[in-house]
Amino acid sequence: MPFEIFNSSNSDLPFNTVNVIVIDETSFVPVVWVGTEFGLAAFSNNTWTVFTEANSDLPNNSIRSLFLDVDGSLWVGTFLGGLANYDGSTWTISNTSNSAISDNYVRSITRYNGALWVGTTGGLNRYDGINWTTFIQTNTILRSNNISALQATSDRLYVGTINGGLTVVRADTLSETFWSGNSLLSDNTVRDIAIGNTPNSVLLACPAGGLYAYDGNSSWLQTTTASGLPSNELSAIAYQNSQAIIGFEQDGFCPYSGICNPYLSSNSDLPDNHINDIALQSDGVIWLATETGGLVRFDPSVFISEVDNSEVFELTQQQNVFRVHSQVEAELNLYSNQGQLLFNSKIQEGENQIELNTYSAGIYFLQIQYDGQVLNKRFFIMNN
Repeated sequence: MPFEIFNSSNSDLPFNTVNVIVIDETSFVPVVWVGTEFGLAAFSNNTWTVFTEANSDLPNNSIRSLFLDVDGSLWVGTFLGGLANYDGSTWTISNTSNSAISDNYVRSITRYNGALWVGTTGGLNRYDGINWTTFIQTNTILRSNNISALQATSDRLYVGTINGGLTVVRADTLSETFWSGNSLLSDNTVRDIAIGNTPNSVLLACPAGGLYAYDGNSSWLQTTTASGLPSNELSAIAYQNSQAIIGFEQDGFCPYSGICNPYLSSNSDLPDNHINDIALQSDGVIWLATETGGLVRFDPSVFISEVDNSEVFELTQQQNVFRVHSQVEAELNLYSNQGQLLFNSKIQEGENQIELNTYSAGIYFLQIQYDGQVLNKRFFIMNN
């Protein structure tokens, strides 16, 4: 199956509320770092390593942001414990008691122009390894001190805020702010930011206004329910290979390239429709952080492998009917090319058939499960 679920019941995941994910692919076996509401976990080669306040120097168990630095160390933003850096053996903590960081609630972290940038609920911070510089409403063009998202390109830093729109940093100067009063960005809260397919272009996930695309110059494009999204309440976004992966607050997630067919708990094995974060592996595997359902690994390539077993099943397609002659009882699933579950049924020994005249032209996948085996068959539906 394309979905693999990790939760506190079937794995060592410390808590089922997953806030953030980051993937380290610098080693042969990727390491998936998972920030939960009760601890940090590293998952690699089917092995879990868990860090909490009880067994490490992690300053707070509520993990809200993660960032892998160029030196291989991991920056960890917490809800109340400030910022932590873990180099594989040593934890270094920065908080309002021992540094000039502006707040202990760290919501976002990235590196830009040679410095670490840290978004907190008390302002934007720049750390050059020695000194901290704080940017807040009273001394900059920021319209909110609550920094929710950071993404850097080669020559600018995008700063998403809660109720303050989007601010652009060039070099180390906050150069412009876009909000509902001066741009087509009608939702002033930016939950997440992804870098697009052209230099300095970004995609913004907003909780009321849907998806916004900004080309880095002057062009804005808004995508909402009127354009095919299931909801305007976006919570997460990632972008890879000319396709966006969109997470919703209550409507699951979907790969989006003009069409959104969402995966939901009602039509797939997704355990929770509230998506907090999305991380993409270079091989196309999608990792999802959910609010109550734990960590999800989704592998779209599952639908591509084909296995026929002519000794047990005889599969034939004739016009608008797909026939399955089976020698055993089994479970049959029909998936779209995007991996959305369209049809589920038990098949009996003998002749079984699926009516195809309700489905549009395209590529589909038939999956049959029996005796612990999974058999897949790709087929085409022509124009009906």
